Amino acid sequence: MKKLLLLGFCLFILSACNRNVDSNLQNYVKENLKNNKGILKLSSYKEVNWNTVYVLGPYTSTKQLDGVLKPYQKEILATGIDTDDQLCLVMLFNDKTLVSQCIFDRKTIDFERVTRFVAGTKVKPISKDSAIFSYQRPKEYTPYILQQ
Repeated sequence: MKKLLLLGFCLFILSACNRNVDSNLQNYVKENLKNNKGILKLSSYKEVNWNTVYVLGPYTSTKQLDGVLKPYQKEILATGIDTDDQLCLVMLFNDKTLVSQCIFDRKTIDFERVTRFVAGTKVKPISKDSAIFSYQRPKEYTPYILQQ
């Protein structure tokens, strides 16, 4: 019984460590959604040096990862984005180097409509200059729904 509890605790710690959530990015998005009526200017996020953003929606599979995302396959799968319909993953890159990533729960902030695909199969990057998203929140206590 003790071994089982220890194994469960170790797995919990490992999964928590792999999430790699940038709380600065998460806070930036939350604050801007509250303060800016209808527009999220992710392009103004300056905590890290970045020039491209990828938004991965629920059930993103490894087949949908392009050449920039493939080297980060383990980190992406560790978030649970491939199996969870309530998550969106926002990844900031400086050229081909991952500099920040954040998981958003679709119950509060829904990036799913921002996810784009090239030729119907690969996740499409969004340039920093284009990372300006409109959003709406139909009612209080409903998620912010972002779109491009």
